[in-house]
Amino acid sequence: MLMVLMLTIVGGIGVTAWMYLIAARLIQVERMNDSVSRRIVQSNSGAINQQYMMTFAYRDSVTQPQISSLLSNSWGGVIENGFISLQSFRSAYTYSNPPAYSYAYNNLRYQPTGDGSVYFTRVTATTDSAQAETLSYYNFLKSYPRSLLGDLFYVHTKPAAASGSIQITDNLYVNGRVLVYDSTANISVMEADECLNLTKTGTNTTLNAAGTAALLPQNYPSIPMFSQGSVSTSSGAVLDGSLNLCNNANFTPSSIYHIMRTLTPGYYIMTTAATSSTMVSGANIENDHDGGVSGTTKNGGSASSDIWVKKDDHNPPIPNTSTFNEPTVSPYAYTWSKGKSAVAILLKSSSLYHVHLQTGPLMLVLQGQTTAADYTAASTLPPVVILVEPGIKDIRFVGENSRPLILALGNGSGGTTFMSWSGTSSATGGGPLRWKLNLINQYNDVWLDPPSGNNVTLFGSIRTNWNINCTDSTAANRFTLSRDTTPGALVSALPRDAWFEPVVIR
Repeated sequence: MLMVLMLTIVGGIGVTAWMYLIAARLIQVERMNDSVSRRIVQSNSGAINQQYMMTFAYRDSVTQPQISSLLSNSWGGVIENGFISLQSFRSAYTYSNPPAYSYAYNNLRYQPTGDGSVYFTRVTATTDSAQAETLSYYNFLKSYPRSLLGDLFYVHTKPAAASGSIQITDNLYVNGRVLVYDSTANISVMEADECLNLTKTGTNTTLNAAGTAALLPQNYPSIPMFSQGSVSTSSGAVLDGSLNLCNNANFTPSSIYHIMRTLTPGYYIMTTAATSSTMVSGANIENDHDGGVSGTTKNGGSASSDIWVKKDDHNPPIPNTSTFNEPTVSPYAYTWSKGKSAVAILLKSSSLYHVHLQTGPLMLVLQGQTTAADYTAASTLPPVVILVEPGIKDIRFVGENSRPLILALGNGSGGTTFMSWSGTSSATGGGPLRWKLNLINQYNDVWLDPPSGNNVTLFGSIRTNWNINCTDSTAANRFTLSRDTTPGALVSALPRDAWFEPVVIR
C-alpha cells in the first residue's frame, strides 16, 4: 500500500511538472511566433525600401513623389519621401542643407563639403504607422570616383561581339584592389593587394602581391555599386559591370564625351566635319594643327605647340626617328597608312584644351615632362581629358607626367593598340617613369610596352572590358598601378560610381 501511495505522489508531481513544461513551451512558441512575425515585417519593409531606392534613385534628374508601398495583412511596408531632380552621378550636385553633425554612415569626409567633390544626399522613409513598431530608414546616397578610394583596376564584362575571354598581363602589379565583373576573365597571373569578385558565380582571382599564391578573394557582402547607364535606355545606371563610359548619349553624367564638354577651358575636335559650331578654336584641328595658337597651314605648329598634327605618306612624322617608328613585332605591328595623321599633345601647357580625336589618327604622342621643374609645375595644372574614338593603333608616352590625365579609348572592335613609354625619370636618383593616368579601354586589345631597361609607375586607374597585355616576355612587374592621392579637380572629371547606405533608426 505504501509503495502504491509513493508511486501516486511521484506520478502526480511528474504530471504536474509535465503540464507546466508544456505550458511554458506554448508560451515560448507564441513569443517566437511574435518575434518571427516582427522580423518578417522588418525585413519586408527594408526590402521595399531598398527596391524603391534602387529603382528610382539612380536615374538622372529624376523626380519622384512620395510613395506608400504596403503589403497586405500588415506584413511590412514603407512610406517613402519624394525627391526632386535627384542627380546621383553629377559631381556638382551636393546636399543643399546638410546637418551640423554626422549620422552613423561611412562618410567619405566630414560633411558639409564646400568643394562639391563628394556627392551625398539623404532620402528618408518610415514604416507604415499602422504597424506595431515604426522604423525610420535614412538612405544616404553616395557617389564618387571609386578609383580615388583604392579600387584601381576594373575588369568589366566583355563586349557581346568579343570571342574568347579577357586576358590580363602578369607584368602588372595593382597596389590596391581589383574589381572583377566578368566571371570568365583570366586574371590569375596578375598581382594585387586585394581582389573583390562582384559576379554571381565567378571565383576568378589574382595572385597576391608577392606573386607566390592565389589571392584569397574578399567574400563579404558588397554594397551594390551602380556605374554608367545602359546601352539602350536612359532609365538609369547599371549593376551588371558593362562598360559604356566613353560616349553614352543615353546616360550623359558618366559619359566622357559629355563630361569633357562641361569642363573648362573647353575642347578641340579632330574630325572630317567642316562645321565649326562645336569646336573651341572655330576650326578643325586637322587644319589648325597647333590648336589655334598660330597658323592654319598644313603641317603647321611645332613640338612646342599645345597640339601638333602632321601628315606623312610614309612612317610616323613626329619626328622621323627610331623612337616613334611603328612597332614591327606581331601582333601589335602595323604599317603606316598613306595620308594618316600623327598627333602630339603637350601636357605641360597651361593653355591646353581637352581633345576629342573623333576620326582617330594612327599615332598619338603624349609629351610629358622631362625636367624636375616641369614635373613639379605640371602637378598644379587642371586635369586634361583625351577621348579617342574609335580606337587608335599607336600611343607614345614621352618622359613623365604629374598632370591628372584621363585617356579614354572609345568603342573599338578588338583591334590592337600599342602603348609605349620612353625617357628617363627626373626624380632624384632616377627610378621608374611616373605617370598620372586614368585609362578607360572599351574593346581594344592593349599592349603595354615598358621603357628599355626601366619600369613605369602609373598613378590612377584602369577600367577595361578587353585584354591588357605586355610586350615584355618575362613575368617581372614592369608596371605598377597605384592610387592617385592628390587628384585635385580630377574628382569632378572622372566618371563616378554610386551606391547607398541605409541606416535604420528605431
